[in-house]
Amino acid sequence: AHLYGEIKGAGITYVSIGHRTTLRNYHSCILRISKAASDGSSERNWILEPNDRAPTQKF
Repeated sequence: AHLYGEIKGAGITYVSIGHRTTLRNYHSCILRISKAASDGSSERNWILEPNDRAPTQKF
């Protein structure tokens, strides 16, 4: 929690990778990535969605 507070205070944009739902408390968006299409299409395989749980804790 302390590190996320320091990053936010510095105005740094960051991406973290994790699977714990508690990490959602420290992020404003969720990047979901799926497998790329096997047909070679150029369709993107990711979506950026707002995090409805962020931020629930004060930094």
